[in-house]
Amino acid sequence: MATPSLEDDMKNFPEKSRGEVKQVRCLWKSGMLELGISQNNYDFLDEDDWREMGSLGCLVPRTTLCSFSTRFQELFPTKRSWPKSSWEVIAPSLIASGDCYLVRCCLELIYKGKLPEVDVTEHEFGDVKRHWDFGVELGCPRYQNTIISILAKKDERGWNKMVSEENDQKTASAAVAWQGQYNHDYLEDLTHEVGAKHQWQQPWENSTLEDHKLLSYLKDKLVWDAFVEGGEWLTYISYGGLFATVLAKSKMEAAKSPPEHPPWHKSNLPRYLVAQGKAHRGVDNLATEKTTKQDNGRDVSGTKRKRDN
Repeated sequence: MATPSLEDDMKNFPEKSRGEVKQVRCLWKSGMLELGISQNNYDFLDEDDWREMGSLGCLVPRTTLCSFSTRFQELFPTKRSWPKSSWEVIAPSLIASGDCYLVRCCLELIYKGKLPEVDVTEHEFGDVKRHWDFGVELGCPRYQNTIISILAKKDERGWNKMVSEENDQKTASAAVAWQGQYNHDYLEDLTHEVGAKHQWQQPWENSTLEDHKLLSYLKDKLVWDAFVEGGEWLTYISYGGLFATVLAKSKMEAAKSPPEHPPWHKSNLPRYLVAQGKAHRGVDNLATEKTTKQDNGRDVSGTKRKRDN
């Protein structure tokens, strides 16, 4: 197919100047996209902060970005789409604060295939939630699954260390399941978000909480805690609220088929991963999978899921 002329390209982008169109024709030829930050949105930043934000400008192959997330597919659907954009457009609800950390993490995952270590502690769950929301807004299962995998590895290390040192699953579970009152507020808010999305009438009779993979994983950690006679799950029950109601119901359902392994076990972990190609910007993956017994592992929640067709 012949390359469109400059005049043809200008007709397709009448709002752009001749000079702008000439400039991006080089990007089209190379197959690259130019991403950056708009300085006009960050007048509140000092010179050093702006220099850090400005360093986020980058050139990335279009094929790489479009395979990375559905958000990039929306913005650059064809080879001749306008090849420039800003992170404020890509993820407007999360980049508006001028915090460049998420952008750096995104680029690190694209280029290096990994994210910085993320932890769930009393003061860091909000950061985990921020990562998760960024993955949702990008429509990027790979980003979301990386978060789940990091949490699972952390929990597995903590569990194995405590079992080895204390020779007691109860003590180990307390150390791994503990999330604190500070994090309960996040979990409670997140449960309400999921309930509102699915228009729950009686949430304690609804299993759609499991469609939110991060929240399902954190809930099932507490369910596992209950079955090894830990006490952290009761602490969350005592807080009350919607999350406590759902947790109590999940524990009762799981009693019908007690879990043989914790949620971070290799046989259970796939249940908390977002299906590739199923996520869409702003909406968590609703694809579910049928619960099967794999490697003697069982679904911690005790609830069977339906497989997408």
